[in-house]
Amino acid sequence: RPPPSSLATLRPAAPMLPCVLGGSGRVSRGGGVRAILRALSARTPSLATAQAARVRTGRAPWRPAARVTRRRALRSGCSSSASFSSSPSSALSAVAVEGKFGSGRLRLETGKVAPVADGSVMVSLGGHTLLCTAVGVPDTQGGNDFLPLTVEHISREFAFGRIPSNFRRTDMRSNDDTLVARAIDRALRPLFPKGFTSECQVITTLVSAGNLYGLGADVAAINGASAALHLSDIPWRGPIAAVRVVKQNDEFVVNPEIDAAEAFTKSWDVEPISETCAHAYEGKDEGGINLLYAGTEENAVMIEMAGVRTSEEDLRRAICLAQEHVREGINVIKKLKVETQEKMPWNKTSKDWAFTEAECQAAEEEGKHPTVFGFPSSSLFSTEAVDKTRSEGGQVQVPRNVSSVTPVALDYCRGKYEALYENPPQGRNDREKALWEVRHDTLSALRSHYKLGEGEGLTDEYRDEEKAAVNRLRSAVSKAESTVMREMAFRSGKRIDGRGIDEVRPLHTEVGIFPHTHGSALFTRGDTQVSSVTSVGHPQLRTRAQRLGKPAVNRGLYVTYEFPPYCTNEAGKYVSGRRELGHGELTEKGLRHSIPSNRPETFNVHTITTSSNGSSSMASVCAGSMALLHAGVDLNGGPVAGISMGLFSLPLDRTDEEDLEYLVVTDIMGLEDYLGDMDFKIAGTLNGITAIQLDTKLPGIPLSVVFEAISKSKDARKTVLDAMASSIEAPRVEARVPRLEYIELRMWERKDLKSLDYSEVAQIEAATGCNIRILKNNIEIFGLDENRRVVRELIQEAVGELIEGKLYTVRVVRCEVHGVMVELADYEGGLAKLIGVREGFIHWKNSGIRTKSPENSVEIGQEFRALCIGHEPLTGRPEFSVNAVRAMSPQVIEDGPKKSEELL
Repeated sequence: RPPPSSLATLRPAAPMLPCVLGGSGRVSRGGGVRAILRALSARTPSLATAQAARVRTGRAPWRPAARVTRRRALRSGCSSSASFSSSPSSALSAVAVEGKFGSGRLRLETGKVAPVADGSVMVSLGGHTLLCTAVGVPDTQGGNDFLPLTVEHISREFAFGRIPSNFRRTDMRSNDDTLVARAIDRALRPLFPKGFTSECQVITTLVSAGNLYGLGADVAAINGASAALHLSDIPWRGPIAAVRVVKQNDEFVVNPEIDAAEAFTKSWDVEPISETCAHAYEGKDEGGINLLYAGTEENAVMIEMAGVRTSEEDLRRAICLAQEHVREGINVIKKLKVETQEKMPWNKTSKDWAFTEAECQAAEEEGKHPTVFGFPSSSLFSTEAVDKTRSEGGQVQVPRNVSSVTPVALDYCRGKYEALYENPPQGRNDREKALWEVRHDTLSALRSHYKLGEGEGLTDEYRDEEKAAVNRLRSAVSKAESTVMREMAFRSGKRIDGRGIDEVRPLHTEVGIFPHTHGSALFTRGDTQVSSVTSVGHPQLRTRAQRLGKPAVNRGLYVTYEFPPYCTNEAGKYVSGRRELGHGELTEKGLRHSIPSNRPETFNVHTITTSSNGSSSMASVCAGSMALLHAGVDLNGGPVAGISMGLFSLPLDRTDEEDLEYLVVTDIMGLEDYLGDMDFKIAGTLNGITAIQLDTKLPGIPLSVVFEAISKSKDARKTVLDAMASSIEAPRVEARVPRLEYIELRMWERKDLKSLDYSEVAQIEAATGCNIRILKNNIEIFGLDENRRVVRELIQEAVGELIEGKLYTVRVVRCEVHGVMVELADYEGGLAKLIGVREGFIHWKNSGIRTKSPENSVEIGQEFRALCIGHEPLTGRPEFSVNAVRAMSPQVIEDGPKKSEELL
């Protein structure tokens, strides 16, 4: 029979069965199957008819495919399951490249999976395989004034050969996926053209995971997303590449790969392994580093680092090494695009995308109006339409290029902004109110200049264009404000709040603001304020179940970051999103390795941003460090402080060929973060850096600027640390926090605990607030000092470890030659009544009986008061004395032992 493709040339595919049967759709009762088969046979053309049709349409005659054996396929380099069709979308049309990338190899393949996406790549690196896709939708209405870029990272249990363990057996999204998506977003976003407002979506899916202790999936995801965007026709000034640099045995390694056995034999901290941050590479020793670096061939785009008080010199070396190996990944991506264009010229989508600003400006000067930033050209911008609109009193054309509107906006607002810089308002709310008035007046002036807003003489067709024009005016006002801010900083060294370039905002610190917490602190820097509370928990809380087939996470520190709406004087939903999760992870990186190894407890740092005006994550690091000290935690290397460095560059609309004139500013606030070019968060102690995070709006920052910001941050961190030391400089000794204590058990004491009733243990835990665990050789008690003391006494009595020098009520069990055997009364000793405490002994000389036959003077079951005077060295039995009781005063005897109910 001819193949299905030849049948499709003779007749269209039948959507319904009645069409196949000739249109009647009815089959006689009693022979339905035979009727269907006869109808299908009647409509099936012969091979000769199919061949004639192929020749008529200009295609080659169909020939049966040659039989290919498995041995011949393997000899020719093809998989035994490969398709041998000549269709361009078959597996033979896939293009794959591979190249050296750090200590591993990077493999990219396209054309095989997800062929209809604008860009799709299968990337393999570090034992992981990911499917990365990029799709864009042109903004045909021009209604966006921002870049709606969405990045998703998806990990599935099947990649690890596992079935989800939840009730529905379905995959659930984890925080690791969100953190990886944030890293991809921050690496890709700076390279989109300014003014590009079309919707784009990048999805990376982990489809196969190799070594659990190997390279994190975030490195492969960033490289795969870069390759997918580079293959598509979406306007993007890539490609970029990402690498991970770690320090192993005093040597830097790029994209390391280790196995589980090696990880556990090394001195690395392999317990808190996660997908986003390979904690195993940070190490426990001073100078450990785990650097995630993404950049172009020359500049840095995104940096994340967690380390153990890493020196600036080591950080510079790691960044320079990462930049060298980034070029290897970029070369592989470029090679993939070249081969794809040669071997798969049909695999190219064509959408009405944006022009660059330079092309737009040149077109406007020539009187043309091309498609700009996703908004297609139309008759609205023809000369006749503009003249008609003017004559009818309607709107005047607003230039598509925002740079053309910015000079007009500057004429209206420059003087007002400079006046605010000369006399800056004090306080965030007053400053924002003054700036809002300038922005509102400038926008109103621009609307009047371009005759927007009235809508007179305009049809509905023009109203959509008017909305897009207003968005461009708002962008021009923001650009004008950014220009004035940079000019004032370069010209007079002044900032909007009156500070100098290297000046830190006013600082205020305080500890103990919440009296009944284990540790609390309040950190204020300018208008940014963060309160932090530290809670100390049982060591068992360190372990947290982990998904995706990876081992359980064992972490001594957990950080929660909250950003309520009232901190920015707004009203809204009190929810935690991607931003809160990322800031909490950054805060945890800064504090993670400050926890001493001799503290097995679990520490939870909860930070709440009560007022925000920029750099709240670094304020959380400072507040969390102070709260830990207030909880009595002796931080390794001293307190940790964080600072955020910014960047102002000129010209504002520079190209890659122009020289960058820049100014690194210290401790940026919210407005400078919004209008500036960089947000470089750096946390560390006086001895080194513990965490950094670089975000930029430029398509790359030179390494010289990065190193200058790192150097200038040291003085700013010292200023912050001095302010923190004014409130608390060392761990609080009198901190009322629970601690861990172990009671060693001797051999006979372990035997006594075999029949222990755990309901009684739960009763003691509920009454004292302590956590009790009975181990093999000891008992673990976790709680406050005074509560542990009560539990210790009850446990000692339960195992026969009575307290020496304490009064007890004993009952005679039997008489022996040298004395009497006694036991505690039912109401004595707490747990003794449940497990049968070991018998004690009273020697006749300590019994107070002065007869020749003392055994005749004692009755079985007789009770009397006795003092514990110690334990027998061989048997461990407690010894009692009645004579010692008589030597005491009556008041001491009366107030001696308490009942178990009173102890509980």
